[in-house]
Amino acid sequence: MKLLRIGVLAAALALAATAHAQVKISDLPAGTALAGTEAVPAVQSATTVKTTPAAINTYVQSQTTAGTITGKFTGTCDSTTFLRGDGSCATPTGSATSGTFTTTFTGFTVPQTNIGFSWWKNGNMVMLQMTGAPNGTSNANTVVSSAGALPAAIRPATTVQPSVTVGAQDGGSVKAACVQLLTDGTIQFGIPNAGNCSPSGWTASGAKIVYNGTSSGVGTGIWMYPVP
Repeated sequence: MKLLRIGVLAAALALAATAHAQVKISDLPAGTALAGTEAVPAVQSATTVKTTPAAINTYVQSQTTAGTITGKFTGTCDSTTFLRGDGSCATPTGSATSGTFTTTFTGFTVPQTNIGFSWWKNGNMVMLQMTGAPNGTSNANTVVSSAGALPAAIRPATTVQPSVTVGAQDGGSVKAACVQLLTDGTIQFGIPNAGNCSPSGWTASGAKIVYNGTSSGVGTGIWMYPVP
């Protein structure tokens, strides 16, 4: 009888061990965020081995090249195209052009000369950047203006007032200056007044500076606007 009991107990333990070994993956407890050191089973040369998420990540990165990424998209994907939201590579429409120019700004006791600008145009959009900085003494409260400065290719069809302002010094006080671009190519800087760009809003005397954001760190000196 004693031997029978021992046999039954041994059989029960064997069944329990077998049942434990056959737990479904779906029945396992949920894991937490991976640390990269967890043991993960794998098969190498018909041998079951263990590895880690960190090792798998290293392997995946070693196999990833620009070709394997762009190969997932349709069309020609290279430095001359862009990726669309539908997963295809396309060539930008329109021809991109660019240029530079210098101009003279009035509104100072001594006109400010050789103020530099750079511009880029793609399709009907222009990005204009002021690389110089008009810096002088105010001549009354007159507008800081450069008549006909914009090249014909980047003149707007109507007067535009880009929303981006630029830092300025007006009579010793630091303020935000606004810019207006006129259809005849004139560039004007004024002081915002009740939401409008007031060309005559400058103080009648004292220092008068329009910062470009590059050399001064004040403002941006970069504007985007449409053209015909």
